Amino acid sequence: MRPSSQNYANHRRYFPLFHFFAYPTELSRRIPELRIRHLVGLRFAGDAELPALVLRCLAGELKTADQVKREIREWRGDFVRA
Repeated sequence: MRPSSQNYANHRRYFPLFHFFAYPTELSRRIPELRIRHLVGLRFAGDAELPALVLRCLAGELKTADQVKREIREWRGDFVRA
């Protein structure tokens, strides 16, 4: 069995997150600094609060997926499960 790649660029469920960062901004250049655990939580955030949550993840305020999820106020369900 071939090992699956663990990078976040090819995970379908994270597509909405990366679509949001498709524009050249300071945050889009910092995507590689995010950990998978951050992305697991961020996938539930709405577009309006996503930049602030990403900045908090990058600053080290939110370290786990659970911490990120607890800070989300505009919850978006993950309906594209593998």
